[in-house]
Amino acid sequence: MRVAFGKNIKELCIVPLGLSVTEAAKALGVSRKTLSSMINGKV
Repeated sequence: MRVAFGKNIKELCIVPLGLSVTEAAKALGVSRKTLSSMINGKV
């Protein structure tokens, strides 16, 4: 089974660190919209 990249970001980084999508996006240097799209498998 193939796991989406965005799901990995969420499960391995965002949730364990207690970050919001906005905070994580800022730390990664991408827009909140882009990160949200990645997490939801749209990118």
